[in-house]
Amino acid sequence: VISGIKRVVFVSTGGAIYGIPRYNPIDEKHPVQPISAYGISKMAFERYLHFFLKNKGLDYSIIRIANAYGRRQNLRNQQGVIGIWLQKILHKTPLEIWGDGTVVRDYIHVKDVARAIISVLNYTGNRRVFNIGSGQGYSLNEILALCQKVSACQAEVHYKLSRSFDVPKNVLNIEKAQKELAWKPLIDLEEGIRDTWDWIGT
Repeated sequence: VISGIKRVVFVSTGGAIYGIPRYNPIDEKHPVQPISAYGISKMAFERYLHFFLKNKGLDYSIIRIANAYGRRQNLRNQQGVIGIWLQKILHKTPLEIWGDGTVVRDYIHVKDVARAIISVLNYTGNRRVFNIGSGQGYSLNEILALCQKVSACQAEVHYKLSRSFDVPKNVLNIEKAQKELAWKPLIDLEEGIRDTWDWIGT
């Protein structure tokens, strides 16, 4: 135990940490091979947690979260496509899509993430790593269509060259979390986008 801390719950990434998937949906046994600095930093922290368990007895749990979105998202750092796009649609400013819009990601509402964290805090089993996502994949073009549907606005879209670190498809297998944590996502994508739009517009 370190300074009275018995257990750490670390919020990691369910996208960047796996790198280019060998298969989808991605389970927790998939090799960890990040191709971005963000993913590498998360991987390093996970490795340190394992080190402290073995050398200091510090227990831990890791939740690898898909693309989280929802109310109170920081809209200034240009991360989180749903919130950023909805804000641009509201202010009638152009939005950018890197590539042709076919990149597929797993999106999870922040309320479902919060419920997952609580479930992990109460967990007494011996599993340490959990994927937390919707278990479903949506392309950027599909996300754009839903944002326009919910806002009832047509966005000005600029397609740009794809980036080397953008994985074509990343969808998480969430079966372990469903079984071990008795957790599952409750908010579907359109409902979650509508909730986010209501927040941004207030």
